[in-house]
Amino acid sequence: MINVIKNERGTSLIEVVSVMVITIVIISAALYGVVAFYKSYRRISDFVGLQQEAMELMVTMQNGIDTDEGYAANFMGIANSRSMRITNYSSFLNKGNGVELVPPRSSPIESNDRMLFIYENDVINAYWTYRGRHIGPYRLFPSEQYEDVVEIVDFGVSDPTRGVGLAVKENLGLIQINLEARVRMNDSPRPSQREYRSIHFRTLMARKV
Repeated sequence: MINVIKNERGTSLIEVVSVMVITIVIISAALYGVVAFYKSYRRISDFVGLQQEAMELMVTMQNGIDTDEGYAANFMGIANSRSMRITNYSSFLNKGNGVELVPPRSSPIESNDRMLFIYENDVINAYWTYRGRHIGPYRLFPSEQYEDVVEIVDFGVSDPTRGVGLAVKENLGLIQINLEARVRMNDSPRPSQREYRSIHFRTLMARKV
């Protein structure tokens, strides 16, 4: 008959404490990894969001905003504008803070229609008048979702034909949009220790009407 030797000593307090300490270390390491992954993912997501919103801004300015709340779409943008001018234009800097558009009109009631894209109070807004109805400010960039992490470094509208020929500033056919923005990549309370990733778009936009 085979005798099986059994350890009936039980578990000591030291062993229990050791297991608890090892478990806590493992859990802490796992939590640190999860937090680090989340922060890295959030930073990448914010930067992708910055790029996407900047592209959407350019497309919106070029193709316009649907200003008709009814069933008939009515887009006011640079592409289909009848005339456009740079707002708050400085001839010394060849730069303004926005562009005002006059869209085509199909009836006398639309004679005062306007669309304005403008940089003000650290955001880019749109204002428009359509058939006597005034709308704005309509926030375009950055969205409220990213207002705490995205910062506009520079936004300007210029006349790319200046120096080539005499440009009529009140009725331009071509403009240049310059947008530089950045997203904060860490949460440091000290401005000197904050890290950023930036984008810089320079785009020509033309009237097609």
